[in-house]
Formats: sequence, structure tokens, C-alpha cells
Amino acid sequence: MRNSVFLAALLAFGVSQPSFAADSLTSKAQTAQQQERAHNSEREAKFKQEEQSLAARKAQLESRKAKLEESIESLSTAFSENERTLAEQQKKLHLETGSLGELFGVVRQSAKELQVELEQSVANTQQSAQIQAIDNIVAAKTLPSIQELTGLWEAYQAQIASSATYADVKVPFVNGAGEITTINATRLGNFALLAKHGPIDWNGKLASDFPRLPKEVPTSAETAGIVTGQTATLIDPSRGDIYKQLADTPTLGERFAHGGIVGKIIAGLFAIGMIIALYRAVVLTTTEQKIKKQLKTPETPTDNPLGRVLSSITARKNCT
Repeated sequence: MRNSVFLAALLAFGVSQPSFAADSLTSKAQTAQQQERAHNSEREAKFKQEEQSLAARKAQLESRKAKLEESIESLSTAFSENERTLAEQQKKLHLETGSLGELFGVVRQSAKELQVELEQSVANTQQSAQIQAIDNIVAAKTLPSIQELTGLWEAYQAQIASSATYADVKVPFVNGAGEITTINATRLGNFALLAKHGPIDWNGKLASDFPRLPKEVPTSAETAGIVTGQTATLIDPSRGDIYKQLADTPTLGERFAHGGIVGKIIAGLFAIGMIIALYRAVVLTTTEQKIKKQLKTPETPTDNPLGRVLSSITARKNCT
């Protein structure tokens, strides 16, 4: 009886144990499924949120793109209109200016030539106002005004007037040591500048000595006599170009000095050769005179080549 009860209890326990395990597994599966659903729902919500954000961003960018395209089209249209308007205005300006365009070219060319002339002129220290007016005309990009044309005319007039006058001026002078000082000088027209020691070179800003000058040159002390015609002198009308060319033609002493030791040896050999040549020339000339004299008196041989030959012939005849 006890055994049958024990078997029945054991059988009941064995049957209930698998059922409990199955219920526990089912519960875990349901819990995991719920968690997975919650996670998927959360991910789907994030995806939808990002999708909405990207869609809004896309809409915003498309809106900006449409505005930019509209702005580009508007600017292109405005650019085309401006080009057409500019071409029409240029054509209109060309028709209205007419010969004034040629006048502008002629005025600028004349002003440029006068500008170069004034930069090198010895009178430019006294024509600062005219130089400024010429510089403004040369730098201008528009048609010259009446004031500018008047300034050009006044500059030409001042240049012509200064070319016929002389004046005492103070100029910056750079000496051979590179020191700059201010000296008194006399301006002769637009082409010469005389100092106490003679003509000086002028580059438009600084005065300096010429590399070489002729022996007789005018000085500032002789200006009055030169202008009145009482003193005759030579003046370089090329603003020093002729004086500068003197430096390109060195003297014999300078050539000898530039030759160095080799030149001195060659010169010494040349001198020795010339002495020998002169000596031989004297000897030959003397001998020639003796021979000519011997030819006149062959019966009396003397001490010369022909006389010695005649003496030898006479001696042989006497021996025979």
C-alpha cells in the first residue's frame, strides 16, 4: 500500500516538473519579445524623427537652391542689361566727343614729352608748379579740362621763357666722396649749369662733376660776359652728353696706366726697338753717304764697304 502511494506521488512529481519548466521558458520568451518590441519601437521612433529632420533640411536646402537660382537668373539678366546699356553709352560718348578723343591723345603725348624734358632740365627747380600740372595731365584718364589745357600752355610758355634767361640757383651737389652739399651755381637757359670750377652735370635731382672736361671751360664767374657776348666760350648744348663722351676717349697717359705691368713691358720693348732702329738708320745713312762719295773717287779707297772691296782688288792686282 505504501509502495503504491509512493509510486503515485513520484509519478505525479515527474509529470508536474516538465510543465513548470515549460511555463518558465514561455514567460522568459514573452518578456524578451516585449523588450525587443519596445527596442524596435524606440528605434522606429528615432528613425522617423531623423527622417522628419532630414526631410525638413532637404526642404530648406531646396528652398535656398530655388532662391539662389532665382537670384542668379536675376543677376544674369541685370548683367546683360548693364552690358547693353554700357555699349550704348560708350557709343553715345564716342559720337558726342568726336575729335575730342584725338585731342586727348595729342595733349597726353605732348604732356609726356614735356614731362621728360622738365625732368632733365636744369630749370626744373624753378618750375615745380608747371611740373605738377604736367604730371596731372599725364596721369589723367579723362578728357583734359580747360584748367589742365591752360596749365600745359603755361608750362610750355615757362619752358620757352627759361630757355632765354640765366639765373643764380642753389642746387644739391654730390662730390666724389658721395657727400651731398648745397652749392651756388648759374643756370644758362635749359641746357647748362655752371659752378665756380666749371660746368656740372644735372640728372634732374642732383648735380655732380663730369668725369672729364676740356682744358678751357666756362665758370659761373664768366656768366655775365657770356650772356652779353663779351666773353667767347664753348658750351655743350647737349646738356653734358658731349662732355660725357670725353671719358670714353682716354689720353695716352691713361691708356699707359690702364695697360699695367704688361703694357709697361711692351712699351719698354717698343722704346728699345725704336732706339735700335734709329741707330741703324743713322749708321746706314752714314754708310750710304760714304759709298756715294767713294763712287766719285774709286782710285782712293776709304773706310767704307765699297772702299774695302776696292782696296782688296787693288791689293790682289799688286800681288800678281
